[in-house]
Amino acid sequence: KISHRYTSNSINKIGERSALSEIQQIQDEFIDVVVNIDSAHCYPNFRKFVQEVHKILVPGGVFLYSDFRPIEDWARIEKDLESCFVSSIH
Repeated sequence: KISHRYTSNSINKIGERSALSEIQQIQDEFIDVVVNIDSAHCYPNFRKFVQEVHKILVPGGVFLYSDFRPIEDWARIEKDLESCFVSSIH
């Protein structure tokens, strides 16, 4: 299932609150792939975002994540990702 809900022009206009409310409206285990590029650094609760992404992915689904963060933040980010996606952090 593919949803082109946000374009590159509209993604900067939504905040975490909107993104999380959109994710929470999707039924659990419904989405095959979630792509998040260079926006999650704006979310004050990254762990909550990751947990919601994990809920909507089908078993074996893929979360593709890329972001720019200070190097000192990466240990925490990896821990948050590993809390839901233990098998495939690269």
